[in-house]
Amino acid sequence: MMPKLIVDDCHPGRIILDEKEIRLQHKTFLLIRVLASSPGQCISYKILYDAIWKDVIVESNQLHYQKNKLLRCVPQYRNLITTIPKSGFVLNLDEDEVELNLVAPLTRTLNENTKSQLLRMQSQIKGMLDLVAKRLEDE
Repeated sequence: MMPKLIVDDCHPGRIILDEKEIRLQHKTFLLIRVLASSPGQCISYKILYDAIWKDVIVESNQLHYQKNKLLRCVPQYRNLITTIPKSGFVLNLDEDEVELNLVAPLTRTLNENTKSQLLRMQSQIKGMLDLVAKRLEDE
């Protein structure tokens, strides 16, 4: 079964919903990205604010503004996200309807420091895989 929603960090600023590409601004993309990490579960306002704005103080209506921007892009899915008063938002999809391809951690932006950390980790993993391959050859 093809996922209903695809959120891919390699293509920031767009999602695929029912095989249709939808372009989103950065903050709106981050909102659906966080919600897609736990479909069907209430994600608290605090977690959403921390993931999207980090330490920046924004007006309290910003989450609802971003949610409404997203839903205006997909008017046929007005019930895609439910607001749980005084709690947070729920992405109204099952886990098997969501494909989430993350490159960066949800709570951090991929900056130069993070890129270098990922490159170091990639190198370390390659070294470990080479070691395992060599040991398997020796057996």
